[in-house]
Amino acid sequence: MRLSFPARLRLVLPAFFTTQRSRLIAFAVCACLLTAIAVRLVPTPSSAATAEAAPALQSHKQQPLIAVIRGDKLGPGGESMAATADRHFQAMTKALDAARIPYVVTSDSVVERDGVPANIELLILPYNRAVSEIQLGHLLHFIYGGGKVVACLLGRNDLLYALGVDPKGISTAADLGITGADIVSADGTVAGMPRRVRQPAAYVMKCQPLAGAATVAWWENDGTRVAPAAVLNSEGAFITTGLTSDHVPETAQLLRALIGHLVPAVWEQSIPSSPDRLGPYGPYSTLSDLAASVHSKSARGQDVSPAVVTVAEALALLEAADKMAREARFEESLQAVRKADELAHRAVWESFAHVEGEMRGVWTHNYAQPSWEQAAAVMSEANLNAVFPYICSGGVAFYASRTLPHHHTVATQGDWLAQAASACKKYGLKLHPRMLNLSTLFASEATRKRLKSQGRLVVTHQGKSGTWLCPTNAQNRREQVAAAREIVTEYDVAGLQFDYLRYENRDTCFCPACRAAFEARLGRKVARWPADAYSGSLKGQYTDFRRHQIDTLVAEIVNAVRAARPGIEVSAAAFLNWESHRDTFGQDWKKWVDDGLLDFVSPMSYTANPDTFRTYVRRQNGWVDRKVPLYVGIGVNADNCRFTEPYQLVQQIEIAREEGADGWIVFNYCPMFTDEFLPVLSQGVTRQPTAYRLH
Repeated sequence: MRLSFPARLRLVLPAFFTTQRSRLIAFAVCACLLTAIAVRLVPTPSSAATAEAAPALQSHKQQPLIAVIRGDKLGPGGESMAATADRHFQAMTKALDAARIPYVVTSDSVVERDGVPANIELLILPYNRAVSEIQLGHLLHFIYGGGKVVACLLGRNDLLYALGVDPKGISTAADLGITGADIVSADGTVAGMPRRVRQPAAYVMKCQPLAGAATVAWWENDGTRVAPAAVLNSEGAFITTGLTSDHVPETAQLLRALIGHLVPAVWEQSIPSSPDRLGPYGPYSTLSDLAASVHSKSARGQDVSPAVVTVAEALALLEAADKMAREARFEESLQAVRKADELAHRAVWESFAHVEGEMRGVWTHNYAQPSWEQAAAVMSEANLNAVFPYICSGGVAFYASRTLPHHHTVATQGDWLAQAASACKKYGLKLHPRMLNLSTLFASEATRKRLKSQGRLVVTHQGKSGTWLCPTNAQNRREQVAAAREIVTEYDVAGLQFDYLRYENRDTCFCPACRAAFEARLGRKVARWPADAYSGSLKGQYTDFRRHQIDTLVAEIVNAVRAARPGIEVSAAAFLNWESHRDTFGQDWKKWVDDGLLDFVSPMSYTANPDTFRTYVRRQNGWVDRKVPLYVGIGVNADNCRFTEPYQLVQQIEIAREEGADGWIVFNYCPMFTDEFLPVLSQGVTRQPTAYRLH
């Protein structure tokens, strides 16, 4: 039961005036008395009006016992420190969120005006460099009434004295000798204290604990305790540096231990031993939602048995954690919750089923990091089954071609296609070299100049030369056929994929060869060339002509490679919108499917929006109409589409399956994909090996 303020004042004054800090504390007590009188005279707004609800409150739906005081009072000349104050405030709230401790947010100015929010038992000052006399009075009044305070780095001397700290001044980490040091638990007397916390410090308050206080954590460098890092007494705790966001999970454990020691009820609040309070996990707000989804998928016949087992384990752990918490075995309870949380995260990925016979492909560069041998091993271990490296463009080859100029890396690092073929065969991956057909990407400037002088590059309607090959040019067509034939006959490959087998844009090609071929097709001369063909009366016919040039080139290449290598799998990485792109780029890939020129098609359906992706796949499946497999391209790391977390990929894979696709190919193989995406695919989508099946 709390005493009235005058009664508390009579109790504390004699003791204060007998200490060496009497003058400072007497001043603070006077300020506290004046504040108390002011509070009695001025109506105090409700806490709802003076404190913002934090994310933790919204998710846990518990009455917060903690208030974080944002340092908005910077003092004279302190404007430049606003970013520093905000950085430490954000780090504090991130750590509290990570620890699942409900809190409200207030500020220096609000506490100065209105006092401490109602029903709060502990205040946190993450970086409060200009606490006023009136605010100080409120803080001391709060402490004398039984409230607790946790302060970081800074503090008025009289506030720090109340927290059991004798301040000796701010020092740089370098001067104090703790650059690169960690915070290390002192003796294990504080329950839940992490053994070590990595916490980069620029500045540190040098201090010593006063009577009744203890150093519960130290700055330790190379095994030597250098200076106090956290001091604790019955009124609160002082952390000698401002917190950062570098290692939030460790900082969260430190805060939970200190706060839980001071306000034990916070332990129960921060231990989400109910499945309705644990989460989120991917699209699921709580473990309850995840469990319901897993059981629903299982009931519909999806193979998610690993997720069913994992969710059951997590729920059992939470049940045990709840029992431990009710028995005040908080640290054991927390450990059980942490394990349940880990299992729930794993269950998200396990909830995506293995599908037998689907394509699991990845587009790659000509090289693979760190080598084709190691990359093929990684892909095979993750149960991918097909690899699509680009191996040439219309102007250069990354293999020992007799048709195209060699890229300079072939001389220094060898035949990339031979390396890929050897590694993929060893690890059971189907290799589909990709031709960047009409692009001259990666070709040397000398090669491009030669092609231009030979009249083999496209020309715009304004007469400007481009960098792509003209599909009408006879020499270009012969080289495309020859390059494709040598790839499938001289290397151990499963297939051949076309890419960039189109025009670069709507404005090409209007070269002399195209004019001659168009007029021959038309049966007469074009009066106004290229105006009539580009935007005039012949625009529609010229659009048909452009498609015809690409269609016939595709047919020539396909017939040649199938004759040279029966059973070879021919495919195309196609633009996603056949209806419009067949006009813009001349790529009529639905016709290629209808004419039997492709064994499968892979539209590049690059978008981070799952609803847009679903629309793309649904339309593409309708265009393909089950004539060949549809292996959808997903843009994890494409030019205009970059996924930020693995769930986006597994979600799009599931959408592709739901919309009738037969598999998927990811763009592209890179360290991000191997480090962040492959591990979660391996837990669910690709947890078992399978060979794709053409139909």
